[in-house]
Amino acid sequence: MPQSTHQWRQTDSASFMLEYYNNGLNCFQPGIMNLMNGDQRTVAEFPIFYYLGAILSKLFFYSEGWLRILNFIIYTLGFYYFYKWVYQELKSIILSLTITIICFTSPVLLYYSFNILPDPTGFGFSILAISLIGINETVALNRFNKFLLVISLSLAGMIKLPFLFLPIGYYFLSYFFLKSADKKLIKQVLLGLVFPVCWFFISKYYNGIHNSDYFLSRLMPIWQCDSEQISAIFNRIKTGWFLDYLSLSSWIILVTGLIFLIYQSFTKFSNKLFIWIVSFFWLLFDIFIVVYPI
Repeated sequence: MPQSTHQWRQTDSASFMLEYYNNGLNCFQPGIMNLMNGDQRTVAEFPIFYYLGAILSKLFFYSEGWLRILNFIIYTLGFYYFYKWVYQELKSIILSLTITIICFTSPVLLYYSFNILPDPTGFGFSILAISLIGINETVALNRFNKFLLVISLSLAGMIKLPFLFLPIGYYFLSYFFLKSADKKLIKQVLLGLVFPVCWFFISKYYNGIHNSDYFLSRLMPIWQCDSEQISAIFNRIKTGWFLDYLSLSSWIILVTGLIFLIYQSFTKFSNKLFIWIVSFFWLLFDIFIVVYPI
């Protein structure tokens, strides 16, 4: 059952599924077992996976494990496509597996991947989307993968908007600098942005009519924090999160790889290398500056 880090949010996520299970699988009435403000009807992320978990519980037996399995499947699918993208660039099974495993086996990611929080699913869709965009630079996506790109972008943003930042940022860097096949994906990318925007207004309306502001529905960037809050954030990163994300040896491997990319960009400049380097720092910005204070 929900325990350890983020126990309160795990409990809320589990209660979304239990509410569906107990109330006739009414897809349009999400809620939690919490009356801190308004009534129990409230929503944050798009609740499709809570609904699927409730359906599986009705078909078989009730367990929050269904939600854990669904989250882990999406998380794993994202890294499967990430491996395909890396292999396409490096043409080496050993190097591609090494890079994927280093990322996949991050302690904090493994903890959350088999959890009932929405984050592993949103992160999985985000990795899936950026991998499809990267794959398309060499091999044009077929119809199914284009549809999968729309779905992954849509659900990543409908779960949490910051999960869109990395794939969308990478796409538009590629669009303007690579002059590649990415331009042919503009319809899918724009369509993938429509649904998160619609969901943002739908969720605001739903919470409004039920007088609920229980879940945070805005960004809290670091520049809105005072000096004490900023100091606390970076102290937490330095003393806790840094080695929770990856082991020291894994950090050394990744930093060495980044230094090699920067060296390559100076000795033999290419737009693709430039985009990878910018994307790396954009990822750090996304994690530590925008997402972490939320």
